[in-house]
Amino acid sequence: MPPFSDTQDRIAVPAFTASKSLAGLAGLVNLRDAQAAAHAADGAARVTGNPAIVVSWGLADVLRTASGLVTASGDRQPVVALVAVEPADRAHVVGALETSSRTFLDAGSNGLADVADECIEALALRAPVAVLLPDVESLKVGLSALSERLAAGRPTFESPKLEAIEDLPEVLGELREARKPLVLVGHGAASSSDLEAIASLARLWEAPICVTFGASGMAPDRLEAFVAACADDVPVLAAGTVPWTEALARADVILALGSGLSEADWFGLTDARVVRTPVIRVALSPEPEGVADRTVIAEAGEFAEALRKELERGGVMTVSGWHAKFTEARARWTELVDSEAEKDAQRDRLTAPLAMREIVSAATANTVFVGEGGASGMWLASYGWRRPVVIPAQHASIGASIAMSVGIREAAPDRPVWAIVGDGAFFYCDRELAGLAERGQAFTAFVFADRSWNAIRLVQTLFFKRRTVGTDLPSVDYAQIAEIHGCDAVEVRTPGGLAQALAMAQEQRERPLVVQVNLEKGSIPFVGANLILAELDGVLTKLLGAMGTSTLVAATRDFPALRSNVRVILGALRK
Repeated sequence: MPPFSDTQDRIAVPAFTASKSLAGLAGLVNLRDAQAAAHAADGAARVTGNPAIVVSWGLADVLRTASGLVTASGDRQPVVALVAVEPADRAHVVGALETSSRTFLDAGSNGLADVADECIEALALRAPVAVLLPDVESLKVGLSALSERLAAGRPTFESPKLEAIEDLPEVLGELREARKPLVLVGHGAASSSDLEAIASLARLWEAPICVTFGASGMAPDRLEAFVAACADDVPVLAAGTVPWTEALARADVILALGSGLSEADWFGLTDARVVRTPVIRVALSPEPEGVADRTVIAEAGEFAEALRKELERGGVMTVSGWHAKFTEARARWTELVDSEAEKDAQRDRLTAPLAMREIVSAATANTVFVGEGGASGMWLASYGWRRPVVIPAQHASIGASIAMSVGIREAAPDRPVWAIVGDGAFFYCDRELAGLAERGQAFTAFVFADRSWNAIRLVQTLFFKRRTVGTDLPSVDYAQIAEIHGCDAVEVRTPGGLAQALAMAQEQRERPLVVQVNLEKGSIPFVGANLILAELDGVLTKLLGAMGTSTLVAATRDFPALRSNVRVILGALRK
């Protein structure tokens, strides 16, 4: 199949492909791998809050696209996968596309025209869409038509009217009676609701706000506006921190706005229900995600405004000091994690806490951080949560950060992009560094090289007496590999070396920079305890005794990272 003609109109929204037969259209970004192309579209959608497209042709590329689409689907990002295969292969891809997307549409013989309205409606509900088209020619037509329609305006959804909710007065009255209320902001509210209305509600209700990982990855301009609206008098608690978890445990009611509760799986709102607090969920979709005592089908911002008016009429019952408790807890958490990094700085030891603190501190205010699942993402969450942070939350994906950075660079070229990559995950998408270098796109990747699958090592340390199996990685020169891909690269082993690398990252650059940060094995992220809960949710009770014994064994073997983590957690829990 010949390539697209260069004379065709440029695609109007971010669009990505790895299929060689689709290369050549101006504006279609070409990646090496189809799964990476899906991650790139995901990154573009996250950084803008607007739809992005991935296009694939052929059985192998469509199946790879489906595997990459899972991450966008888990976090409900507005990504459209336009795909086509030979007729004989259609049966082989339908199941994969149905599983990996929130909405699967088979366009049949007429192409996108027959399903365009359904596609737009699904995107308005933040549901990733996979559209199976009949042939490669329909891909070309569908891509042009859909991008033009999306460029004309963001898909909108007409939410149910509050007046139509029969039990609304009862729900509002129940919330008004709360003595220790908490507002949980999920990705749905973060991506499309009136965030000032949510901040105003929390201020009047004297309630702390817990932001899920999915919500912390809201488009950067929205995050900046939200932080400004909350100012200093509304405590916004970072996902995964001890104050975050403590607030969930101590609240007498959780108002989950725009959230599927699965966003909070790592923090006790699972079937295990470590947190017993009643939950009222407000969302546009009735589908059950996690555990909620009641779901109100409404737009989150409108509901927040209705509750604020109810509180103004009927008064606030919030316990005195509830609000202040978490304002102090947030400040104490920041002080504790900074103090642990400072201890390592004084000893001139390059550790994960020190490296992450210095990286976040050195970045400009408009820098977008890109993380992933595993220990490196947890370290980023410990220090970088009030910056624009893109972390695949729902499935804790690893190896997606470099490919997501491709999409972010395309969709937001004026924002610096710094990725935090684990050494175990580096080779999942390292080939995409070559494309960034060829296009002359500035981008910085910090590879946390501790020669281990650290998140798995952490489980084995805390539950199996530090008997680690299958977690060691060989020593690899990641910097040299990056140079082979056409990037600038540097390897650092000391705090001074990291400072020099950060100075390079701050310079005006014309190609990617990869910084290999060599660290000791066994670091424990300050939000890592929640990762363990996620990994062991089904058998947690049976392993509690083993955890106590294993922790003592680890401590007696001079495990400084464990002691550091315990100091932070106990300090954060101090009354």
